[in-house]
Amino acid sequence: MVHQVWLAHPGEGGGISFPGSDFEWGSDGPNLPFNDRALGRLSIVPEAVDRPTMAPTDVRPTEQAREFIRGLLAYLGFEEALTLAATDDGVA
Repeated sequence: MVHQVWLAHPGEGGGISFPGSDFEWGSDGPNLPFNDRALGRLSIVPEAVDRPTMAPTDVRPTEQAREFIRGLLAYLGFEEALTLAATDDGVA
């Protein structure tokens, strides 16, 4: 059964939101009961890069993407959330 559905899209300002609800996103993921249902929206603005000189290893997730993944892993109880939170750039 699906309890959370996320829409990810490019958006001005970026961020994590739950349209039409009082839920919020924090370092431990959403502040909703584990078995509750929510519709979340993840708006990510890609960082500007100089594509002609960019190597494949230069690609890094945005801060919004790192915040989402860290919170989701913590919410679901994955120990990897602690590893990601301990690294400077959130990339393990």
